[in-house]
Amino acid sequence: MSKYQLTFTLRQHTPIIHFQADQEGATLRATEVKPKLDRFILKKLGNGDYEQGVQRARAEGWLVGKGEKAALNYKMRIDPVSDMKYYLFFSALNQQRKENLKNFIAKHYGLDVEVIAPSPYFANNDKVKFYSEKDDRKGRDKKDQVKEIDYDELRFALYTDNDIGGLITCFNKDLLEHIEQSLLDFFLAHNFGTRQSKGFGCFYPHDLTEDEFIALLKANGKAIYKSTHTVQGIAEVFGVITQSWRQLKSGENTKKYVKSKVFKYLCEKGFRWEKRWMKKELKSILNQREYLKASKRNGQFNKPNDCIMQNYDCHEQGGYQSWNDNPEFQGDYRFGRAMLGLAEHYEFRTTSRILQVQVISQNGIERYKAPVTFKVFENQIYAIAEEQLLYNEPFQFEVKTKSQKDKDREIVDIEGRPKQLWTPSEEEWDLMEFLDKYFPCVGFVKQ
Repeated sequence: MSKYQLTFTLRQHTPIIHFQADQEGATLRATEVKPKLDRFILKKLGNGDYEQGVQRARAEGWLVGKGEKAALNYKMRIDPVSDMKYYLFFSALNQQRKENLKNFIAKHYGLDVEVIAPSPYFANNDKVKFYSEKDDRKGRDKKDQVKEIDYDELRFALYTDNDIGGLITCFNKDLLEHIEQSLLDFFLAHNFGTRQSKGFGCFYPHDLTEDEFIALLKANGKAIYKSTHTVQGIAEVFGVITQSWRQLKSGENTKKYVKSKVFKYLCEKGFRWEKRWMKKELKSILNQREYLKASKRNGQFNKPNDCIMQNYDCHEQGGYQSWNDNPEFQGDYRFGRAMLGLAEHYEFRTTSRILQVQVISQNGIERYKAPVTFKVFENQIYAIAEEQLLYNEPFQFEVKTKSQKDKDREIVDIEGRPKQLWTPSEEEWDLMEFLDKYFPCVGFVKQ
């Protein structure tokens, strides 16, 4: 470090989903890194209280200008890089479609890109359409070939094997020293770009070892879980993250049925989860709306003891998935999945269409970040947990038909008042207890 300048060198471990991927030399952006680093330092200055940190930085004369904005007074530059590799992530595509899309982009746009699915990235799903069995004879003959593509709206991810250099210039010696002391912990704590919590955009100092990585996270009081899965390459990394998080939060019903670990945890506390509540309410709405009329779904009632098991384990799959909740059940429901990140909506299929249940916060909460962040060091996957507060929050719900311009309909009680579903209280939900018991079920062991 010179008198007024600090250099740093980073190594990239996972692709970053970049909104300017088409620009020459695009990489990690200083315009994203500096505001995050500022906030990180200000929280440290305030011993965890951001506002107190701002006040202290203002008193020290560390803020830009007269201190009217909470921006620390230094400049950051991150060098452009070459030899970029391009990726396109989708939540689901079969192998033939991945190969066809890769070839289509190479032919029509001259870009060599690796197409990866499954992954925890969904925003590209509606940007590409493929021919399918539902098309006419000509279309069926082109099954799985690219039918339409909104190329300009696709979000590409970038990755380089080269080191990435950065420079910080600051004319306040004390502030520059504080920045230098914070850089390592900052990059350990943050990912960058889009879908950061799901392992995209991992960058660390180029000379950091894996043992140092773990030791520093523990020293900072982080709860760390290490994947037991053996993976090779980016596709397998994000395949593991996708499947593990899905089984933990929502459950899985594709090639095999795996019950949600949130469902199991709430059962142990004596509650049903929101999916059962939503199914029950949707069934009531379907009976009232002629244009959404669906055949009554047959099947048994869910067993009354389906939600009072006191000792679920990783393999217990008990219970039914019927729309018919057991009339003997006298317990309560909780919006459990929200505790692992708030979704905008949930989808349910009827016999003829797809219903979207829109989530509406009573307190203006539009987003709630997942309290678990996946970090990747080379090909080893870690999950870092940090308790967040979404206790006792009321939510309402509206229902609409996907891809149709039907009027949204609130889920209401018999008097027409919107029904509410609450997240668990602090006594009903303990994140670390949940993760310690159920993260090992999806292959993550506490360190």
